[in-house]
Amino acid sequence: MAKDASINLLRKQQKTGGFNVFLEWLLTYGRFIIIAVQTIALIALVYRYTLDRELEKVQKQIKERQAAIQERKEEENSYRNLHERLSLVETIHDSSKKNRDLFVETIATASGYLVFNNIVFEKNTIRINAYTSSIGLFNSFVKLLREDDRIETINIGRVESDSSKARINIDISVSIKAVALGKTVL
Repeated sequence: MAKDASINLLRKQQKTGGFNVFLEWLLTYGRFIIIAVQTIALIALVYRYTLDRELEKVQKQIKERQAAIQERKEEENSYRNLHERLSLVETIHDSSKKNRDLFVETIATASGYLVFNNIVFEKNTIRINAYTSSIGLFNSFVKLLREDDRIETINIGRVESDSSKARINIDISVSIKAVALGKTVL
């Protein structure tokens, strides 16, 4: 039987020197170091590919979610439009209620000073056709209107004395201050 063949790069008499000891150590343990470095490099390579796959999955999920958001964009716009319109309706309702309250207060205030023939309430204007027995009562009523902060202008259209009935006929137009509603003014 044949003996195992071995190759010895160091001669037997040279094993005592420092360089020879280092060279022997390098040949013995160097291959373990190379194996360890290559193992670390292989692990890093596998980890990198794992991270790349995860990145691709995340990018795919992002694209799917963006597509879902784009599909719902029209619904979102519709919802926002509806919300804005409901807010506008609420503001208009509040404004209408305030104007109605002012209208009722004006009639209640005027009832002690004037007798109404006709009252018209339009958007932001109250038109009154009435008569009174004295100009002093009429002046007191106009003074009360001027003191109200919600009234913008008072226009006296006609003041006419009717001596056959002992009364003064009056046409008054009262403008209520406009309430700003976003871009629309009522």
